[in-house]
Amino acid sequence: MNKGKKTEEDSQQVMVFSRLRHNVDEMITVFILAMMIRSFVICPFKIPTGSMEPTLHGDRIHGDRIFAIRYPYYFRTPKRGEIVVFKTINIPGHDGTKDFIKRLVGLPGEKLYIKDGRIYINDEIVDSPEIFKKLEYTFDRRIMRYGDPENPIVIPKGHYFVLGDNTRNSSDGRFWGFVPVENFKGRAVLTFWPIWPRNRFTVLK
Repeated sequence: MNKGKKTEEDSQQVMVFSRLRHNVDEMITVFILAMMIRSFVICPFKIPTGSMEPTLHGDRIHGDRIFAIRYPYYFRTPKRGEIVVFKTINIPGHDGTKDFIKRLVGLPGEKLYIKDGRIYINDEIVDSPEIFKKLEYTFDRRIMRYGDPENPIVIPKGHYFVLGDNTRNSSDGRFWGFVPVENFKGRAVLTFWPIWPRNRFTVLK
């Protein structure tokens, strides 16, 4: 009788252990998948400043939360008009500990300057994508080095030029120059938070 009870208890313990091991295996699998997705596919970011207003609302506490997808730049080069997330490594005045988010404006080899609120590339006004027609871009040669209409820049090979949509309040390429292609972490595609009291869920363009 006692032997039978012991066998039954052992069987139950084996079942509990087996169920526990199965659950742990599932949690480990989910964790690994989540880390792989975060590292190679999609990653969330918070917008801490107003440099991308009105496209993205910035605030250290209540700023927009966005998703950036990483994989496009594994297979192609960045495109003009995309909102990009990048590391600040090897960017003058920055120690590389922060990530920035700006709009990509200039491509390698292009001549660029800012004049009368518009961006000129190779002496032609940039009007595509459509967002470039809606935004006003400023340049002040007293405090800025890159983008002077009297001294146009030529973007080096393997580098890009980025600006905040709110150029009156943005630390961007006008101050510190160019972003190496290896700094790019992903393309911002979606604002997912907050959803209350103001719904900021939107696809970014």
